[in-house]
Amino acid sequence: MTPKAQRALAGSIKKWEGILCGEIQDLAEKNCPLCAQFIDNDCKGCPVFAKTKKINCAATPHRTQWLPALRKAPYQGGNYAETMAQKRGALAMLRFLESLR
Repeated sequence: MTPKAQRALAGSIKKWEGILCGEIQDLAEKNCPLCAQFIDNDCKGCPVFAKTKKINCAATPHRTQWLPALRKAPYQGGNYAETMAQKRGALAMLRFLESLR
């Protein structure tokens, strides 16, 4: 993994730590350091893409756990981890990203 990808991964891990703690909301690619670096190139070079071979975080907990949990809960004014299902989804995404180090 390149130093640039390592820095972006660290930033994305920090983002998901903040989401899990309720301090940061998920704005998808708008506040993802990995997306900021790699989305314009169809995710090539992204450690998530290297693991899943899918673009836009398909086949990750973001799609399989986090987004479904957000859709099931009443809108509370942001994409924060508020319900237990959302917290489980955020934790799953955090652990997935940490596994890429």
